[in-house]
Amino acid sequence: SRDYARRLEINDFRETSGWLSKFKKRYGLRQMVKHGEAGSVPCENYWETEREKLRKEFD
Repeated sequence: SRDYARRLEINDFRETSGWLSKFKKRYGLRQMVKHGEAGSVPCENYWETEREKLRKEFD
């Protein structure tokens, strides 16, 4: 979680025990592995796009 906060340029982030687990449960996130073309992602703008989506959601 600290790494994500750093990548999102959130300087005052304070994690607590179980933060990631609760975050994933709250937003229905889970780890999945996709194979083949459906699993490929254009890397050029992926992080910038995701960062903006997260910032809008948390603002």
